[in-house]
Amino acid sequence: MLDIEQEENKEKEREKLQQILRSLEIKRQKKDDQLLFGESEPVDMNDPMYMFSQYYDQAQVSVDSLLQIRCDWDRFSVPEGTPGGNRIPDGFILPEKPSSDIWTSALKDET
Repeated sequence: MLDIEQEENKEKEREKLQQILRSLEIKRQKKDDQLLFGESEPVDMNDPMYMFSQYYDQAQVSVDSLLQIRCDWDRFSVPEGTPGGNRIPDGFILPEKPSSDIWTSALKDET
């Protein structure tokens, strides 16, 4: 009886740990997304950026659109003639930390 109860407690602890790890992963992913893409704000139809917003938002519903946009971005992320420069990166290219206090002062928020 005690063995069964101990096993149930261990299983509950494992489930709690998995939930905590999932929660931490979701928070990390949200932080990375915010770092890469900024705060998501709805764009009004009268805003001059509306067309650009629509263009980039299509990547959320179509994998083909996502790949096309990423190819367009990645074409300019390395100098021309760089080996592997035409390849889509395996992950996102995260921004580097500011290299000086002057650059830090130019940021909206310090991340």
